[in-house]
Amino acid sequence: MADALRLAVTTFPQHWDGKGTITLNVLLIPAADPLPGSLIGPSSPSFANGAPTFTVIVNKGLSTLPASTGANVIALTPTVHSAPASPAATFALLQSSVTASGATLVTASLRSS
Repeated sequence: MADALRLAVTTFPQHWDGKGTITLNVLLIPAADPLPGSLIGPSSPSFANGAPTFTVIVNKGLSTLPASTGANVIALTPTVHSAPASPAATFALLQSSVTASGATLVTASLRSS
């Protein structure tokens, strides 16, 4: 049985200047309640209280399968230009807005196949 999906990561390429700079928007979507508890393991913070870090892996060609190390791999540390001001406060506000409208929040367990 596969582990429950806890976090979905989606990237949206926005611009490539052809000279070595690519601009991406990255969307992280928690599949669990973002406020309480750990997201990944017992020692990790909740989604709302965490500060994700990224390493961008660029493969130079399509002659081999994608890898995270090797001669055809470039590892980059991205620059984050628009970090959220207060994720926990934002999620709490969204949660109170949903419940104030009479809706009920339900957490489902999604499974990857």
